[in-house]
Amino acid sequence: MKKSVLSAIGAYYPKIADIVSQYEDSLPIERRVTALQELGRKVGGGIYQRDYSLGSPLKMPTTITRELVPALKGLSKVKAKNNVIYLIKCPFCKSSDHTHSGCHFIVGYIEGFLASNPAIDVVQVEETNCGAGSTNICEFTIG
Repeated sequence: MKKSVLSAIGAYYPKIADIVSQYEDSLPIERRVTALQELGRKVGGGIYQRDYSLGSPLKMPTTITRELVPALKGLSKVKAKNNVIYLIKCPFCKSSDHTHSGCHFIVGYIEGFLASNPAIDVVQVEETNCGAGSTNICEFTIG
């Protein structure tokens, strides 16, 4: 991963959808999913460390509503219900068709954010619905 991408994200956060998209476009198709998840993990983990690591760590599901949702609100309109996160007007797929991999950044972001919380053991995140080309509401399930 290029340090310049992380530097740009740090400089422009939370307005990073274009940076992530440009990074995605610079990668060979077969590397995009893995690389975007890796980038998301670094960014999500960094945001948790920067903004939420002081004080007592919150357990699930409290950390979703009190920490993860506010962290994601800078990127998109967000709703959460139990262990499902909804990004409304997702900036990572708004102009894409179904072949994009931008939402994999969000999968990694959520994983990295939650994995940085010492009160949470194992985190698995799956994009259960992508809104590209249709509703523009992306759904992520935390397991």
